[in-house]
Amino acid sequence: RMPSNFIPSYQIRADFSRAMSDMYGQEVPLYKTMLAAVRDVNREVLTRHPKLEEELGNLDRVSEERHGAIRLGTHEEMQTMAQLFAVMGMYPVDYYDLTVRDLPIHSTAFRPIETSELAQNPFRVFT
Repeated sequence: RMPSNFIPSYQIRADFSRAMSDMYGQEVPLYKTMLAAVRDVNREVLTRHPKLEEELGNLDRVSEERHGAIRLGTHEEMQTMAQLFAVMGMYPVDYYDLTVRDLPIHSTAFRPIETSELAQNPFRVFT
């Protein structure tokens, strides 16, 4: 059991996700417009189909951002981020080789792997 003065990993993931979103929204203002549109559609669907809330969660939960992406260029950057991901309860789960599509990208998805952590905050980062 975690001491009470520690911030749970799901909360750190949520804060990190929010900070990434805010940063990207400043760089690309239409991103915030898209997030608002997604929330409006989610609100409308949940209003029309109230039983979905039992299955999927409330409006805040279903509108929560699910993924982000970070470009890393060096082994040291990857090591640093792996340590940060560990603090956030995120583990490497998949590898994507996009060179097969003529894109110079190799990516690993970091996300929680425990069901309870995914339920609290499913945020993942493609790195």
